[in-house]
Amino acid sequence: MISSIILKLLSLIFISINYVYSYDEKITNKLSKNNTETIKFQKYKEYCVSYNYWKLQMPLDEVNDPRITLVLHSTINYISYLKDQIDTWEGPISLALVIPPPKKIKCPTNETKDIECGRYSDKKLIFFKILDFFSRQNDISRVSLHLIFENKKLFTSCPVIEKHRFDDTKNTSKYVMNLIEESKKEKKYFDVYPINVARNIGRNGKETELFFSGDIEQICSDKYESKVRKLAKSEIIDKKKNIVLVHRRFEMDEKEKYPRNKKELRKLYNKKKVLIFHQLIYKNGHYIPNLEEWFKEPEILNEGKIFKKLSYFDPGWEPQFVGGSNVPYHDENFPYRIRSNTHLAHIMCYKNFEFAILSDQFTVHKGIKHAFEKQKTITREVKIKTYNYSLKFNKKLKKSYPKRGNICKPLVVYKV
Repeated sequence: MISSIILKLLSLIFISINYVYSYDEKITNKLSKNNTETIKFQKYKEYCVSYNYWKLQMPLDEVNDPRITLVLHSTINYISYLKDQIDTWEGPISLALVIPPPKKIKCPTNETKDIECGRYSDKKLIFFKILDFFSRQNDISRVSLHLIFENKKLFTSCPVIEKHRFDDTKNTSKYVMNLIEESKKEKKYFDVYPINVARNIGRNGKETELFFSGDIEQICSDKYESKVRKLAKSEIIDKKKNIVLVHRRFEMDEKEKYPRNKKELRKLYNKKKVLIFHQLIYKNGHYIPNLEEWFKEPEILNEGKIFKKLSYFDPGWEPQFVGGSNVPYHDENFPYRIRSNTHLAHIMCYKNFEFAILSDQFTVHKGIKHAFEKQKTITREVKIKTYNYSLKFNKKLKKSYPKRGNICKPLVVYKV
């Protein structure tokens, strides 16, 4: 009796799955005209996300040789930096790209009860034209690209939209750069850049356990991924410890060539052509002790090595690192430029993470900042809201981890 009921239930599930599949395919077929495919978005809080607009083609072996995914976030204005990442990073890349929302349209079939459709105007298609042409000019086989737009109650769920292919007769690097410059004239499509949403989407879209959450404008030292991944497997995956592998961050004179190793970095540092990242405006954020000793440490050519292990030492510190699945996600309540990254290491302090400084690896960002940029988009209201949230944030951590309360100092957020 019970077995017959189970069989009936299974058959109903099978029928319903097939129905949904064929239903979805029918709509997709209706939307696909000429050289047009479709892009399906799914709901993520107040956003819509399309994972794998570009799908990773790189073979992976997570058991024997786990790779490190470089997790990036960006808008289309900075997509040209992705070429530098493809050229220097040896492992997979997961990029979350924030784009404008489409317009809501009536779906081209009556059988769309639970599905909504969207369309981009000819003007807004420039974003997709840039991506299309970029993908033909560069090897994107190691890149997975995920699209995000803010859904301001435009769609009840998230839409299906048309995916276009473009005439490639104009497909030159110069033409793409002109398109990128043109895209900068587009009306702003977010109040505050959703940096932590993008970071978390990029991390969700990766296919490896090991990851390095970075910035698209920074360049890693030579063979970073191939040198560090064995060490990361040993320290993070095999030992199952709360530990991350931290690299030093620098910024440099824009006229100089990127240093590829510690020797080249030291030469530029001695000439004051390289500084610790944001040294002149926010030294505590990226300062790591024992820099002179680190420079003197002989460089190892083929593998990564730990220089020193540190505990969290400053509530303003925001280290960048290689980590595993035990690393907390970024808290999306912290907006762009207000402790959006600093808070993560603060959480990790309470969770008793160890920060292992790598002996040879570093990143460099072109351009030396001499003053903070005034952020017009960060309103007084946003600042007060974040300040109030930070009080709850500190209180919750102290309550959740009472033994760490005297070790981990409160995260500081200024009210105005």
